Amino acid sequence: MSIVVSIIWALLFVAAFALGRFVEESVPGGLEGLEDLEDLAPLTEVDPAEAVDLGTSVELDGYEVTVTSVDLLEPPGGGDPVVTASVEATRTGGGTGEPWFELVGTWFETDGTTSYGEGTCPPDVRDPVEQAGSLEAGETTTFTWCFPVDPGAGSAGYVALGGTFGLGATGVWGVE
Repeated sequence: MSIVVSIIWALLFVAAFALGRFVEESVPGGLEGLEDLEDLAPLTEVDPAEAVDLGTSVELDGYEVTVTSVDLLEPPGGGDPVVTASVEATRTGGGTGEPWFELVGTWFETDGTTSYGEGTCPPDVRDPVEQAGSLEAGETTTFTWCFPVDPGAGSAGYVALGGTFGLGATGVWGVE
């Protein structure tokens, strides 16, 4: 029994160390780059003045990311609508990257504060983000982010993409 407990403690120590390294490497300036714990908070609003047009590339945490299109899907037979964002990502960082894990997306309505997190794409959506796969430096992939929204939500708003856990840079694309 004590061997099992020792192994569990060792695994927890290794996991904590790996998380610390991830945070250290993901935050510009390392852990000293964090001014306070609010820097780790998820994105809760966007500034419309910072939005770029669809098709514009933004450097985000080891990726050059472009939101190429945004659509509103109304499921046949009812159900909640889904905003989809088609994304192209090129790995600019070293080593292997996992865009489905290292980037996070949020959809904001035109007020810049009402937000919807990413969700499961309907079956008819091609290339959902979960299937983006791994990228080596210089490799490019395309995928679709899906944001379930409330009925009546329009397709005008903002796509915000940033690093996992709210770390690093954030790109905001405006959609009219």
